[in-house]
Amino acid sequence: MNIKTCTIALLLLSAATTVNAQSWDGTTVADSYAGGDGSKDSPFLISNAAELAKLSRDMEVEADFSLGRYFRLTQDIVFNDGVAAAADKEGGDAFPPSPVIGAFASETDYTAFKGVFDGGGHVIRGLYHTFKQDITNYLALFRVVEDGEILNLGIEDSYVYAGAYLSNLVGRAINTRIINCHVVESTLKGWGSNSGPLCAQALGTTKIQNSYCSGMDIYGKNDMGAIVGRIGNGDHNDVIVENCYADATITLNNRTNRGGVTATNSEGSIVRNCYFTPGAADDAVWPAQDKGTTVGCLQMTAVEMGTADFVQLLN
Repeated sequence: MNIKTCTIALLLLSAATTVNAQSWDGTTVADSYAGGDGSKDSPFLISNAAELAKLSRDMEVEADFSLGRYFRLTQDIVFNDGVAAAADKEGGDAFPPSPVIGAFASETDYTAFKGVFDGGGHVIRGLYHTFKQDITNYLALFRVVEDGEILNLGIEDSYVYAGAYLSNLVGRAINTRIINCHVVESTLKGWGSNSGPLCAQALGTTKIQNSYCSGMDIYGKNDMGAIVGRIGNGDHNDVIVENCYADATITLNNRTNRGGVTATNSEGSIVRNCYFTPGAADDAVWPAQDKGTTVGCLQMTAVEMGTADFVQLLN
C-alpha cells in the first residue's frame, strides 16, 4: 500500500463501524479471548472491553505473556460514553478507570508489551486514565512497548490526567513500530512534562509512521508535543517520525517549549514530512531541543489539512 492510499485509509479509520460495539462495566475481566492461539496466523482475538482487560491482567500475572504473541481487535470497543463532554474529570471519579497494559517503576524495572497489537482499523473509545490509578508517570493504554508493534488502531474520546510522560496510546516506546494509528477528540493533561498523544517518549529504533492526531487538547508544564512528547533521553537514538500530522492545541504553564511534532529530538533521530496546526506550535520541534534532523515539516491550518492537496503532500 502506498503512502497516499495509507493516508486515505487513515482519514477513514475514525469512521470505522461501531455496530455491535460493547461498553464495559468497569470490573469484568474475560476468562478467555474471542479466539486464536496468539500465533501470527491465529492471533488472540479481542472483541470487547473485558477481553482487552484480560490482556492487562495476563501481563500482570506473567510479565512476558505478550512476548512473540499477536493480538487483533475484531470490532470497536467502548469503555465509557461521553468522556470528552463530561465535567469534573480531573478528580479521577467521573468514570471507572480503564485498564493499562504493562507497568513502569523505573528505567530498569518495567513490564513491556512485546507483541504485535493490530487494531484492524477499529477504534477504542472512552478510555479514562488518571492519577487515581496510583500511576503518576507513563500513564497510557500501553504504558511501555518494547520490540513490539501497534498497528491500525484508533483512540477516540479519551482522557488522561496525571504527572509526566503521558499518552493516550503509548507511554514509552523502545525499538517499537507505531503505524497507521490515530488519536482523535481526546485530552492529555499533566502537571509535568514530556507528553504526547501517540507516544510520550520514543527511544532506540522506534518508528512512528502514517499516523495522526486531531481535535486534541494538550496541557502540561513544558516540553509537550502534538504527536510525541520526547524523542530520546539525552542520548543518541535512531527514532523516525514521518508522514504524520496533528491538529492540536497545546497549552503550557508559562512556558513556550512545545513542538508541533515533538518538543525534543535526539541526536541521530529524524522527523520528516510531518504537519501541524498553529495551535500546536510554531515549529515541528522546539528549536533549542532539536539535536537530530528535522526536514520537510510545515505548519498548516486544519482547513488546509482537509484538502486533496494535503493528501498529495503525504504521498
